[in-house]
Order: sequence, then C-alpha cells, then structure tokens
Amino acid sequence: MNVGVDLTDEGYYLNWISNPWLYKYYVSQFGYIYHPVYQLLGNDLVLLRFFNALLSYVLGFVLIYLILKRSTHQQNKDFLVMSSASIALPSLFILMITGHWVPSPSYNSLCFQGLLITMIGMVLSCSSMKYSQFHAAFFIGLGGWLVFMAKPSSALLLSLVVPLYFAFEFKKYMRLLLGAAVVALCLVLLTGLYVDGSIVQFINRYQIGLHLLDIMGSKHGINNFLRLDPFTVSMADQYKFLLLTSLVAGVFFAIEKGSTQVKIILTTSLSVAIGIMLWLAFSRDGLRINTPRHHPLILLAVLFAAILFWLFVKTANKPSVSNLKLILLFLVLPYIYAAGSGNNYWETAAGGMLFWMIAALLILLRSSTKHAHTLVLAAVVASVTVKVMLDAQNSPYRQTESIAHQSHSHINPHTKKELLLPKDTAMYLNDLQHLLDKADFKENTPVIDFTGHHPGTLYFMQANAIGQAWTIGGYDGSNDMAALALNQATCHEIANSWLIIEKDGRRSVDYRVLEKHGIQADKNNYTKVGMVLTKKFTDWGFVNQSHPDGRYEQYLLKPNHPDIQEKNCLAFRQQHLNPRY
Repeated sequence: MNVGVDLTDEGYYLNWISNPWLYKYYVSQFGYIYHPVYQLLGNDLVLLRFFNALLSYVLGFVLIYLILKRSTHQQNKDFLVMSSASIALPSLFILMITGHWVPSPSYNSLCFQGLLITMIGMVLSCSSMKYSQFHAAFFIGLGGWLVFMAKPSSALLLSLVVPLYFAFEFKKYMRLLLGAAVVALCLVLLTGLYVDGSIVQFINRYQIGLHLLDIMGSKHGINNFLRLDPFTVSMADQYKFLLLTSLVAGVFFAIEKGSTQVKIILTTSLSVAIGIMLWLAFSRDGLRINTPRHHPLILLAVLFAAILFWLFVKTANKPSVSNLKLILLFLVLPYIYAAGSGNNYWETAAGGMLFWMIAALLILLRSSTKHAHTLVLAAVVASVTVKVMLDAQNSPYRQTESIAHQSHSHINPHTKKELLLPKDTAMYLNDLQHLLDKADFKENTPVIDFTGHHPGTLYFMQANAIGQAWTIGGYDGSNDMAALALNQATCHEIANSWLIIEKDGRRSVDYRVLEKHGIQADKNNYTKVGMVLTKKFTDWGFVNQSHPDGRYEQYLLKPNHPDIQEKNCLAFRQQHLNPRY
C-alpha cells in the first residue's frame, strides 16, 4: 500500500479527504466521512488505504456470513468462515477504477460500503432473532445515509428499490421502513448542521454542485445518470468468458447429476484453466501496462454459470418469494452503485462485482448439494479475483510502471514516510519539493492549480486547493466551472493563492478566469518562482511533437501584491453582486 500514486483522480480524493471544509459546492460529501479517519491515522496515506481495503472486505465477509448462516442452517464455523472469506474477496475490487489500481478511498468506495451496510440490514430484516427488526432498520438507515453522502444518484435509486423489496409485505415491515427513514433523515440533518451549520445551506450546496456538474459538460450531470452503456469486449475476451462460463456451469451440473468420471474430468479442466490463468498473472510476461479496462467483468461468467444451472437443472429448488426478491436486489445493486459515473457503467459496475457473486451464491443455495456448490463457487471466485487484482496492480491508474516495478523513493511530507513511485512521478515530486524549499513555501498556503489534471500535486505540496479539490480541465465547461467554483473562496484566499500553470497544457484551465473575481494574473502581480517538468502523461491520449518525452513545463507563480489584489476582488464582487452561482 506504500507503492504508487495517481496524481489525477486519487489526488482529487486526497485533497477532499485531507481538508473537506474548503469546498462548499460539491455533490459528493465523501471527504467529510473519511476525514476523521484520516486524522486518526495520523494523515497517513498508507494506513488510509489499508483502512479502505479492510473495511470493504470485513463488511463483505459479514454480509456473506449472514446469508450462508441463514440459508444453509450450517453450524460448521470452518465452512462458514472459509466460504465467506473466499466469496468476499471481490469486495477488494473497490481498490480499482475501471480495472486499474487506485487503492485510496473515494466516493465510489463510500457508496460501496454504504450499500454493503444497507444489505446487512436487509438480510437481518428476514431474521427471527430478538431485536432483528430494530437492527435492520438501523443498518438500512445508516447505509442509505452513507450512500447519499457518497453519490446522491445512487441514493435516489436505492430509496426506490428498498421500499419495492418490502412492497408485498408492507404492513409487516412498515415500522422497519419508517425506522430506517428516521435514522437516515436524522443523520442527514445532523450532517447538514455539522458541515454547514444550516440545513438550508446544506441543501444549497447540492443545488450548486449539480449546477456545476452540468456546466462542466461531462457525463456526471443529473441528465445522464439513467443510461444503458454499451458492453463491448474483444473477441479474445469473449472466448475466455465463454470458456470459463462453460467450465464452471459444467462443474455445477456434474456435482448435481453427473457421474464420478464426469465430475473428475470437468473439475480437472476447470482447475487447469484457472491454474494457467494464475500462472500468466504471476509470470513476468503478465506485468504490462494498459490491461483492458473491462477485465474484472470476467467474474460475470460465474453468475452466468449459476443462472444456467438454475434454468436447466430440474432438481434445483425453486426460490421462495423472499429469496427471489433478494436475488433480484443483488442483481441490480451494481447498477445502483455505478449510477452517476462518467465512465462506462459496465466497467464501473465491476467495482460492485461482489453483489453479482452473492446473487450467484443465492441461486446455488437452492440446489440439493448446496454445500458442494458453495465450495466450488468460493474456489473459483477466490482464484479469479486474485487474477483480476494482479492485473489491476500490473496496470495502475495513469501510472507508467506496474506496482511491482515501482522502486523510486519520495518522502511523503504529511508523514515523513517513504513512498515508492514510478521514476517519472518520483522525479517530478522530488523536483517540486526542492523548488518549494527554495521558495520558502509554507504548509497550508492557498494554491490554485490551472494545469487541469494534477490535483495530487497540491496534496503533496501540503497546500490548500482553493476553489475545487480538482480544478479539472479538458471539458467544454471547465473554465466556466472554475470561475464559478471560486465563488466559494474568500477574496483573501484567492488573492494570496499561488498559481500553477502549464505551458502548452492540453487540459489546462485558463488562468484568466481570475479576472471574473477582480484578480489580474499578469507579470506585475505574480512572480515566476521556478519550473518543473511534469511526470509523463498516461491514458490521456496526448500527442505533441514539441514534447517527445511526454512531459510538460509547469510554472509556480507567487503573488506580489496580495493586499491590493484582495481589495480589487472585494470591490469587484461588491460591484458585480453575483447571484447564487
């Protein structure tokens, strides 16, 4: 966990988590949830990543353990623990973005963890144990609140799906639903008071946040969150998918009805296929960058195999209404998790692959040989998950070396501990730190990053990212969004901000947006402190003949007359009284 860092998306996550009170206009509020954890862990990035992985896995383990104990009536704790531990491994897919390694917590991980807590409550709602309804209401409300804090688009869909689940027995579960709603509402109200000191201001935060997303022109806006994206994979991957589906389904069929000889042949074939897959993953030949974005979706083969078994094996028991509802709920949860993403929904939904694996488990638990099927499922899921996780580490998000090959040192200024990074990233951050030392740059100094793509730079500068945790460039509305987002900063903060600009940057935000706040960004008002060469661009598709090595010049500018600029900003804002936006 002390290896690698992505200065784009991951840098944005870290800026948000390290100082969430700088930002008033965002839709997702994940920074406020993870910030106390970050502080308790001593601002340690490595420990924060471990926390993210451990929390996701433990919640997945508990959910599967409860399902197995309820469905199998199995008292063998070794069976329950081993099966739950293996099937829960895809919960670690949350350490990826579209198949690439990004282990730091984000709005995606918080949404996933909230959905897991909600589903623990849903499973407890079916229990006959004392106080189970009370516990179920609490967990459903808690999980729903966390999903809302992470992704309101996902929370909206979840708020529709949960009541639908109980619709046929509404009278029986009316108090549970009411209790869950009260828990969620109380937590939202307390959050509004904690974050903004006002419920009205908290609501206003979401309204302006949605407006900014629409201005940016990406797929994150409210008009795009309900959509069906294409599922496109290469022919080679289609063959892999069909092979794994056939082998796993064959083993399921053989366990239920096949002869001993057929069981041996199919099980051996499946073992050999998985063995070859793992050998390729561990071999040096497997260590390559830009692994296909959709490779985690290979685990869908297990779900397809379970569905085929269910459809064609007559001895499999038909699920009860409650089990069928639970299966359908787990089938739609990855879509709820992906809702609102700007990436392809299929690739994003892979982060919620655990829910599809639980649906497969619930289907197989209807068979007469449920224990054998559970063990096979656990073995296949664990093996394929290891392969996918290795592929992700071989292809870290927007980095030029695999995790195994990163060996260049950078001392994290937040903890004074060593991080191992790709050569280009380590050179960039070390050169930047040397420049900051020469310029006598102080911790928590406000900085506005106009490069459009390197928010992580400000995190490693220990700077306050003014305006946005990521002043993102490359979209039609990036400049307008940056200008409006600066409304949440005071004139004092803007006038005293250092600037980072990039020569010929392909995703740069126009620094002249400062003029919309009365700030003149010219040679008279800013001094060029120094220049550093960026890390190499990856996954952005940049081609520029004037930069053959893929690196660009970044300049650090220091304000000369912040007091004068602040007065100009105040006068400008008073003259041009901005409406809400």
